[in-house]
Amino acid sequence: MIVITSCAPKLFIIYSAIVYSMAQTTTIQISFSTKKQLDDIKEMEDAETFDAVIVKLINERRRSIPSTFGCLKGGPSFVRDEEEDSHRVPH
Repeated sequence: MIVITSCAPKLFIIYSAIVYSMAQTTTIQISFSTKKQLDDIKEMEDAETFDAVIVKLINERRRSIPSTFGCLKGGPSFVRDEEEDSHRVPH
């Protein structure tokens, strides 16, 4: 359930979430321009709730963060130090 209330100059969106079978609600404060953008995305995505829009945006953001795998390409190769070390597990 989402309840939107207007309180100049900010907008408050109250949404509920099911956590451990308990309904919880919270309020977030956003500007009217952000609310307009959320409205537009909600309509474009044919989403039923603002919560669905926000979850979609979060998931898209997670997928767009580049992997750091291979970020040290061109760097020196790893060479194991063969000195005796009392903390090293023998191989």
